[in-house]
Amino acid sequence: MKKILRNIFQQHKTLFFSVWVSVALCVFSAAVSAELIELSVQDLQQDINVLLEEKFKTANYSQRGADTCLACHNQYSDKDATGIFSSGHGRVDIKDGPFQRQECETCHGPIGEHATWPEEGQVREPMVTFGENSPVSKHNQNSVCLNCHQDDHNKTTWLGSAHQSNDVGCTSCHTLHQGDDKVRDKTDQYQVCTSCHQERKMDKHKRSNHMLGEGLYACSSCHNPHGTLNQNMLIQPTINQTCTECHTEKRGPFLNEHAPVAEDCALCHSPHSSNERYLLKQRMPFLCKNCHVGQHQNVAGNVGSAINGKSCLNCHSDIHGGNQL
Repeated sequence: MKKILRNIFQQHKTLFFSVWVSVALCVFSAAVSAELIELSVQDLQQDINVLLEEKFKTANYSQRGADTCLACHNQYSDKDATGIFSSGHGRVDIKDGPFQRQECETCHGPIGEHATWPEEGQVREPMVTFGENSPVSKHNQNSVCLNCHQDDHNKTTWLGSAHQSNDVGCTSCHTLHQGDDKVRDKTDQYQVCTSCHQERKMDKHKRSNHMLGEGLYACSSCHNPHGTLNQNMLIQPTINQTCTECHTEKRGPFLNEHAPVAEDCALCHSPHSSNERYLLKQRMPFLCKNCHVGQHQNVAGNVGSAINGKSCLNCHSDIHGGNQL
């Protein structure tokens, strides 16, 4: 077999060498192309951000405000912006809102020469744009939003938050030129959040869950997406305080405390979903035996210690704590 293979290689070694060189060149070209694309995107961001800084310094705003923009960005355009008038950003009765100041240019920056038709071989002067495809960096996009949203979006908690650290933009979740901002609707918010947090998509299909996407609860019922000083971006300081905002009957204090309950609800429950009842991590008695190891003391009248195969709740009904002596 080795001799046959050697003969084949000798006869076709030129072909083998050509194929090897071609593959190597393809791999090298792909690597170089990927690097060039990455560099070109970075260069484009740097160039546009520098140019936009210069535009803000000159502050050449339009004399006609939104009318100038709507001459192009109307319902007959593929870049229709008229939906803004059905949102809070387009309302003139909101104090300090965009349309109380420079209208469209409050967010998109001074128009400068943007409305002037470019000469042949030139491109239209850029504006501040938003979204995943914008050449403007997420940091600069978010900075525009935070100029107004300071009270409801605390900069102290946003900076350094999980979303800010992962380069999430405001427009990654919010829609600006529409009246129906889906992330603010309890029914639709679930779809927005799980577009990134895909591991949570299966939660609603498990045996027990928090009914997210059904209009009763939303991710923001427990979490503050703009950041908090608490773990897991929780609104309340602890998991237990978060849970007892709704489950008030479990708050206590009780005469007979159950130590794991007082410490952390998540020791027994999976807060998002579970294939067991009541969001339990395991079914009883196996859940209880994670702490209560060893043989249970027998009970009078219980033949053969059959109690060990029963649910602990048959006797311990106040598992979260109770006031019975």
